[in-house]
Amino acid sequence: MTKTPRPFRFVSLGLAAIAFSLITLIALNSDAIDPFQAFAAPEAGIIPSPQTDDDRPEATNGKIAFQRGSNGSSFIHLLTPGVSGTQELRRGYHPAFSPDGTKIAFVDNTSGATNGQIMLMNADGTNPRPLAQPREGFSPTWSPDGRLAFVRGDFVSTGNTGSGGIYVINMAEGNEGANEVLIPGTLRASKPSWGANNRIVYQCRVQTGTFFQNPLGICVTGDIPATHTLITSNPPAISLILGGANFNDRDPAWSFDGTQIAFLSTRNFPQLNGSEIYVMDAQGGNVRRVTNASNFKSAPAWAPDGTRIVFARENGQPSFINELRMVNADGSNGTNPEVLTNLGLADSFPSWGVG
Repeated sequence: MTKTPRPFRFVSLGLAAIAFSLITLIALNSDAIDPFQAFAAPEAGIIPSPQTDDDRPEATNGKIAFQRGSNGSSFIHLLTPGVSGTQELRRGYHPAFSPDGTKIAFVDNTSGATNGQIMLMNADGTNPRPLAQPREGFSPTWSPDGRLAFVRGDFVSTGNTGSGGIYVINMAEGNEGANEVLIPGTLRASKPSWGANNRIVYQCRVQTGTFFQNPLGICVTGDIPATHTLITSNPPAISLILGGANFNDRDPAWSFDGTQIAFLSTRNFPQLNGSEIYVMDAQGGNVRRVTNASNFKSAPAWAPDGTRIVFARENGQPSFINELRMVNADGSNGTNPEVLTNLGLADSFPSWGVG
């Protein structure tokens, strides 16, 4: 135990008294902890962490925003894994948490002036607001540096399962929606996900003659340039990393660290009577199945720590009645994923935010 030094009485200001006092101080503190010990340099090659695993709060795995109901009448809800009940935030669909978990981008469906537009709100549902420069679209996804990408429908289809071009906008406060630009080559894209590696993975349609149709594949861009002018003048390369006849791979989603992609596929269902959640590496290799239950699934989203994946699945009623389930990313509970919602209220499009 650290001893507290006793107060000193200097009987004189002479040199001898000062020396005596210093000797007394050292003696009284001979077993004290060095006050600089807490700031000692770490061992070579070791970088100290501000928090240990045991210190990190439960909020590390944050909250899940999701859509309840079909697009025209849906509300956005919020749930915390491990806590019962959900919180209704407001009307809208396709919620997407910002990288820091403080904001949610979504699509408005209030039938007012902002209907069909990308909007913002705080993570708790407060302060819903349009972008400074209004933009219409769906399936928003945030970049690591805070830009936003989304799909705007083309002549093929529109809506929650539709396709279109992937557009990028700046989201600087007070100028949200500025500098909109289309990523060249993404004219038949769906369900984009912008990863920590600055690449967008998305569901791409295979061209047959002059039409873009199923079977679907999964495409990924190269690095997205930092400005709208560079996206146009030096567009990212686009690669098909997964796909093939009868595979019907779709709904890709990056893990938070940008090393893995979750997706769904009918590859184990030749009659297209079910689908499963799979995981693969960033380059499209090492595909492994993580769910094993015969029903349709959609819209996987990763936990911030990469250990779990939330997804929507049909509950045995008509396929549009979805509920949310959560599976371990290693597939260890793949036959019996954890139930998050079970009211049969068409819960879908989850987005898992930090904080």
